[in-house]
Amino acid sequence: MNFELIEVNEKDKNIIYNLMQLYTYELSFFEDETTNFQLLENGLFKLSKYIDLYWKEKERNPFILKCNGELAGFVLQRYNEMEMNEIAEFFVLNKYRK
Repeated sequence: MNFELIEVNEKDKNIIYNLMQLYTYELSFFEDETTNFQLLENGLFKLSKYIDLYWKEKERNPFILKCNGELAGFVLQRYNEMEMNEIAEFFVLNKYRK
């Protein structure tokens, strides 16, 4: 399998938004008193207020993950308060997990 990371431009941010719905659904299995995965009336999960910042702040970088040219997931990378590079969110579709 050939994986590649591709930075997402603002015009294509809907790809990340759509994949975030799958990601949030999977995380909702682990909901407890410290988390709240709110399902809105339109049937979509409420997304983090930080998602839009990936196209506004230079310290944040959104990527899609492709496997053999097909969409396989996403990575949200940022530099934290201590200026350390970190993966803030990471999601891979089930069919590409090993």
